[in-house]
Amino acid sequence: MKAKTGRCEGRKPYGAYPGEQTTIERMMVLRAEGLAYDAIADRLNAEGIRTRTAGKRWFGMAVSRILKAQDEPTAGRK
Repeated sequence: MKAKTGRCEGRKPYGAYPGEQTTIERMMVLRAEGLAYDAIADRLNAEGIRTRTAGKRWFGMAVSRILKAQDEPTAGRK
């Protein structure tokens, strides 16, 4: 499994569950508009876009990690 996808255990990367790709696309649009990661997190929170963990807010570091994982070839996506 690991040789095929680069992953075999643990938490699934953000974007693996339904609806998460839409959030990633929104993050990419905001980043393309020149917003910093913290500003993107603030915007997602203001728009009511939920994190994977209920009751938690978005933070710039999480946005940064999610967007950087999109650029990695072994991010578990095809």
